Amino acid sequence: MLFAKRNNDGTIISISNTPSEANQEPISESELANFLSASSGPESVQRLLTLLDAGTIRVLEDLINLLVRKNVIMFTELPLEAQQKLGERSLIREQLQNNNPMLADDII
Repeated sequence: MLFAKRNNDGTIISISNTPSEANQEPISESELANFLSASSGPESVQRLLTLLDAGTIRVLEDLINLLVRKNVIMFTELPLEAQQKLGERSLIREQLQNNNPMLADDII
């Protein structure tokens, strides 16, 4: 989910993938499309794609873990590079969970 920071007129001036004091309102798809069309340059679109990628990666990671738990696929069937990346992310999330359980799912 993306969150918007708005000016006094209600116009979106920035987008983030996490809520904060400045941007707590979820953004709709139509608002996102309007923001993108008003934004100039490919760097704005690239920045938005980067924000969306983080959430997509987590969804894919959770899906892979579910398929492995249900024995639909074996973890070892994944390419070695994928196994290594998933293992690294799992270790980092585990360490975060041990340090602060409330942050682990929100960050990574």
